Amino acid sequence: MSIEKDNTKSSDESNVIFENFMRGSILEQEKRFLKLAKKGKKFGEMRRGNGPGSEDEFRLFFDMLAHFFGFRILHYCTYFPDYLLAKDGYEIRAEAEVHASTFTVHKHDPKQCDMIVCWNNNLPHPNKLGLDVFELSTHKMYYNDGRLEELAVKDYGIQV
Repeated sequence: MSIEKDNTKSSDESNVIFENFMRGSILEQEKRFLKLAKKGKKFGEMRRGNGPGSEDEFRLFFDMLAHFFGFRILHYCTYFPDYLLAKDGYEIRAEAEVHASTFTVHKHDPKQCDMIVCWNNNLPHPNKLGLDVFELSTHKMYYNDGRLEELAVKDYGIQV
């Protein structure tokens, strides 16, 4: 009786291979981002075209790059608000939009949110919503008290 080796991969093994592939791809994108950021480029200057075409695409960028600006994603979901973030010891309820003004188009309640994360901040500064706005394309944080800060990119020791 001959015993043939089963060459099919288990579901767990396939998942590990896929996760390692994705982790490698993301790390390469992160390294590319850091290399250009160290040369003084803003993310908006690195991206060809007019930025993300949808909120989902923007969220992929933010998910990948949030930690470089000191944000930690504690929770994300598909309903309002999109994220629970942590930064400097504070928890922040944040809504993701490609354009910050879309927050009002979607009729979100600003009392249930602390910040908008967006590609393009097209709201007046300070805005009437009472919310801080982080603009990923320029690395700028628009605080509702009128302050404007360019957030430094943290490299966390990643070699580029």
